[in-house]
Amino acid sequence: MDISGEQQRDLTHNIIKTRLNPQGEAIEDVSAHLGSDLDKAVAGRGEGYCGSCYGGTLPPSGCCNTCEEVRQSYVDRGWSFGNPDSIDQVRDVISMMC
Repeated sequence: MDISGEQQRDLTHNIIKTRLNPQGEAIEDVSAHLGSDLDKAVAGRGEGYCGSCYGGTLPPSGCCNTCEEVRQSYVDRGWSFGNPDSIDQVRDVISMMC
């Protein structure tokens, strides 16, 4: 939800910082990527992981490996995504934050 109270969907929020010198030029080899907890959770899974879509519409890949993919599969099916705490992909991200 944004500041005006409207729902905003399908947004990502990764920040890439690049250190600059006083002239505004990038300093080499000193960039930091502040990835989301989602990236960390996905990276921690083994190769060949194929997450469940919990009855939602399957995406082209056939797997729902992220919370967003599960949410979108529910939306595509016309279902509400009202209890995300029961979804493994959501729990993975939450456990990374604790």
